[in-house]
Amino acid sequence: MISGYKRFIFVVVEKEPPYAVSYYELGEEFDNKAKQEIDKAIELYKICKETGVWNGYTEEVIKLDLPKKFI
Repeated sequence: MISGYKRFIFVVVEKEPPYAVSYYELGEEFDNKAKQEIDKAIELYKICKETGVWNGYTEEVIKLDLPKKFI
């Protein structure tokens, strides 16, 4: 469990009658993956603070083409 949160439940309701309701909770694998991603983000932030180098958008011009379905 990510610290500070005890439990998070998704409540899903149909948009049309009979408006059935279901409840979902993410499993332990989601929680573990979230912790890994948070740790990576904290480490990256630490490196950026130490080096003064903040990765962002490229300075190059990027060519955009129409998707094939529009050609």
